[in-house]
Amino acid sequence: MHALIVCSALRCIAALAMIFLISVIAPSLLDTGESEVQTIIVLAFFVFCALTLASNEPDPVFGFLSIPVLTQFIHLFEKYDFPAGAMSIWRLLPFLLMLVFLFDKLSKRSFILSKETRTGIAAWILMHLLFLLITPKPGEVVFAGCLFYILLLPLSFLFLQNVSVESSFLIWIENSLCLLFFVLGLGTIGLVVAGSQYKGSTNLLVTRNIADTNVTMAYFILLWPFVLLYCRRNRERLVRLAGIVMLLIMVVISFSRGSVLLMVPYLLLTLTLDGSFRYIAALLFVIGIIAMLRPDLMHTDAAGELAYSWKLRIEDFMTGTQSAGKLHQISGRSEIHATALRIFYESPVIGSGISSFEVLGPGYREAHSLFYTLLAEEGILGTAYFYFLLYIVAQELGSKILYNTACQLLFASFIFYLIFNHTVGSVFVILPRKSLTINCIAPILILGQYFYAQDLRTSARFTG
Repeated sequence: MHALIVCSALRCIAALAMIFLISVIAPSLLDTGESEVQTIIVLAFFVFCALTLASNEPDPVFGFLSIPVLTQFIHLFEKYDFPAGAMSIWRLLPFLLMLVFLFDKLSKRSFILSKETRTGIAAWILMHLLFLLITPKPGEVVFAGCLFYILLLPLSFLFLQNVSVESSFLIWIENSLCLLFFVLGLGTIGLVVAGSQYKGSTNLLVTRNIADTNVTMAYFILLWPFVLLYCRRNRERLVRLAGIVMLLIMVVISFSRGSVLLMVPYLLLTLTLDGSFRYIAALLFVIGIIAMLRPDLMHTDAAGELAYSWKLRIEDFMTGTQSAGKLHQISGRSEIHATALRIFYESPVIGSGISSFEVLGPGYREAHSLFYTLLAEEGILGTAYFYFLLYIVAQELGSKILYNTACQLLFASFIFYLIFNHTVGSVFVILPRKSLTINCIAPILILGQYFYAQDLRTSARFTG
């Protein structure tokens, strides 16, 4: 992992240096964004992506996995100063570079696809072509939809299938996803801090949308098992403890009631499966010591703002009848789901098309539920097909669940991810027509879990 950190840091320096030199020659280039600093960072990120994907390293996994994670940050950092939405080149360029990378890698490798794989990929492509063609105002999303559904995800599947046969694949993916867990955490904290200073934000709760912390929790659910697996393989106690702290911080700054109800049991379950439950006791002990030595920390402005923001999130829930239905009602999801059903009834078989809920509904990117989003956008046909794919993934992750700790962790992660998708919000591929971020991390992380579990099953390595 140390080599990954050093190489990434050197690429960051090289990218910034290149953009600085270009800006000296063409200073008008820096007038694109809100400020010169913002423009330099955005342009340097594109160069960083190109350098990362063009590097010929023994580990081909990290560069591929890192781009969608880092792109999530750059989308939010661009804000609305650069054109937003699914068709903007400012949003799509990193993924176009990923596409070039995949074409290059796959063209240099020879492999034979099984009949089941060919059939599955063909069905995926044909079905999503249909859903893209029937969507209202297709010009806004067809190009991006084809990029993600028709090209990027099928090629990502083939790429990970191909590299998963390498003897170092398990180590590659553990190192990469463990590092990206901390990158995602530190970046999210940075966005929250920056968002709290952004114009129009009156309290930290506003940063929940600025930093997209609600959606980010789903990525932490998928990444967390690899932190534990990396720490177990390398006997990294401090990294494990740092990961627990990071996960708890993410829950606090998510300002999501659903995240608290999901992430606390998830953390306790995964630590129990990993045999690391004692770390919770150690963490509570440290917190207790800090509280005794520095009781004034709870009275700082930052602590007060956190408490105030959380008070706003729970005060409605604490009044009146307390129940799961109460949370569902006050969050507005009942009305959103009713709208999704109305759209579904208008075209129950094939739905209204990918990204149609934002146009035909109340303007949200999705229906705050994977099930209702699929019903509205892909109808019975797409919903049944998608849940069949989820069943295949669950079957692979649970294939050795009784006697393989790694599979137990992955299976728990996948189940909690599905619970998140059906209660808090749908996090798969989101192609916004107006908002900031194109989300494409979750499907690639699921593919990573799938091939990791498949390698565990076929090679019988690292059974735990």
